[in-house]
Amino acid sequence: MAVLGIASRAKASVLLHSILAVVVLASFPVLGRAQGGTRPPSAEAQRVFDAFALLRRAATQPPAGKPRTIALTDTELNAYIAYRIKTEKSNALRELRLRIFPGNRVEGLMFLDLSKIGAPSFLKPALHFYFSGRLATQNARIKFEVKSLYLGYQSVPIFLLDVAFFIASKTQKHGPSGLADWYELPLGLKDISTEAGRVALHY
Repeated sequence: MAVLGIASRAKASVLLHSILAVVVLASFPVLGRAQGGTRPPSAEAQRVFDAFALLRRAATQPPAGKPRTIALTDTELNAYIAYRIKTEKSNALRELRLRIFPGNRVEGLMFLDLSKIGAPSFLKPALHFYFSGRLATQNARIKFEVKSLYLGYQSVPIFLLDVAFFIASKTQKHGPSGLADWYELPLGLKDISTEAGRVALHY
């Protein structure tokens, strides 16, 4: 299982971007291509970069006569997430993988390393979360509703993920304060829906 996700105006937290890729899909990156000096993204990751670039272009043009959709697979999203984590050298987020299901349901796993950012004593520095939830959308806004959460193999209160997410986000200049918040869909997106292994971005 896994988060969301998960846009900054400059270089927001990859945790938010992907999580809401989902999750991380409540926020989209401004990046349209690989950063200089880094290995080019895989074909799967580039598909996501290209989709975001298309959305940015569409947002600057007059509205289309009928709704349009871009579909991305969870394989492509996971490749994109892994690339962003590697190239942006996140202080806390080490891994994030998602599985997408019909009905806006998302499962995933996330590894947070809080050892270098001063985690509170009640949190272990290495946190392996497994979670499930759904994307809620309303009036061109989105949030991720966590339904179940495991730390390792133990079920834990859902608020613990929000605490960890808040701590991790504080290491970024532009990050969300928590998963429970509503976020405006960027780039002219109107809605997001899912089917088995795919997420559809409606614009």
